This record gives sequence, C-alpha cells and structure tokens, in this order.
Amino acid sequence: MVRLLVALLLAAAPLAGASIATGPAPATDWAALARRYSEVLAQNPDDADARFTLGVIQAHQGRLVEGWENLKLADRLLGGEPERPAFARRTIAAARQALRARPQDVLALYKLAFASYFVNEKDLAAQAMLQAAHIEPKHAWTAGYLGFLYAEQGRLDEGIAWWERGLRSDPKNAVLHYMLGLAYSRKGDMKKAAVHFAAAYRDRTLYEYITGRRRA
Repeated sequence: MVRLLVALLLAAAPLAGASIATGPAPATDWAALARRYSEVLAQNPDDADARFTLGVIQAHQGRLVEGWENLKLADRLLGGEPERPAFARRTIAAARQALRARPQDVLALYKLAFASYFVNEKDLAAQAMLQAAHIEPKHAWTAGYLGFLYAEQGRLDEGIAWWERGLRSDPKNAVLHYMLGLAYSRKGDMKKAAVHFAAAYRDRTLYEYITGRRRA
C-alpha cells in the first residue's frame, strides 16, 4: 500500500494570486461524477483527460486501486513521460481557470494537485491540496494526502497531525492507520506504532497487499 500511496498522495501558502477559500464546500455528488466519467469512458476508452479525471475522483473517494489504475492508463494514453509536462500544463491551466470561477471547486483543486505532483511541482500540489483541506476540513482522504506530503518533505510531526486529523473523521481508515504505524515506528514510538498497525491490518485488502499473504 505504501507504493500505491506514494503514487497517489500529494504546504502551507495560498495559491499564487488567489486567497484560500474556507468553510463548507457546496455539496458535490462524487458518486455521480464518477458515474458520469465512467459513462464517457464507456463510449471512448482512450479519452485520456476523462481517464485522468476519473482517477482523481476515485482518489478523492478513497478508491485507491481503481484511481491509480486509471491514472496510470491516462499516462500511457498520453504517451508517457515525454508528453507528461504538456498534459500537466494544460490541466493546471484549466484547473486555475475553473478556480477563478469557483474558488471552492474541490475537483479542480484535486486535478491541479495531481497534475502538479506528477511533474514534480510538489509545492503547487501541496498548496492546492491544502486549499482543498480548508474547504472540506472533515474529509479524511484530503487530510491523508496532505499528511503524506508533509512527511515526504521531512515534516513528519506535521504529517502525523494530518493523519490523526483524518482519523478523527474516519476512525477505521486502514491506510491512515498504516501510515501512522510507519511514522511512529520511524520516531521510535513502537507502542503507538503497534496500535496503528493492528488497526490497519484488520482491513483484509490492505493486509494482503502489504504482506503478500492471503488471509483465511
């Protein structure tokens, strides 16, 4: 799961030229969005933009395996690494335009974050994800992605704080428990690490992915 999380997870300053939008976001029907883009892809499976957008939507939903598969496929459809910067620039520009019209558009912020991250623009990715966290402060996956980026930047205590915040919204989130297990192990707090690993391994899918063993 760590390899998957590294690929998916995406900070502290507002976006350049924009203020951080706070407060509850307008209701977004993420399941309806996922259905809409799935229908687009049923008609045109090679639509890389739709494939990328669906992957980002699934990331927001916590559907990590499906989301990662769609993001990888979008990258292949685009032509891989040589074409990635052009796609990222186009996606970033479109997301910024959407945000000028609707500063609380969490999907646009996620697209901005993911497109930036995949071309190593990690500061911009973090700024976008932080803004999403201000808009939907109780969304566990947004907190998880932001926590990963803090930890990746060497700010482990801040990463832990975001993962703990995510667990307050979703106490059974196995991925966040696993990340906290790793983090506390790194800090040498094996008692807390054991608690979080135990909670994480209650999830059969995560257990089998991490250990490579099937649970009876």
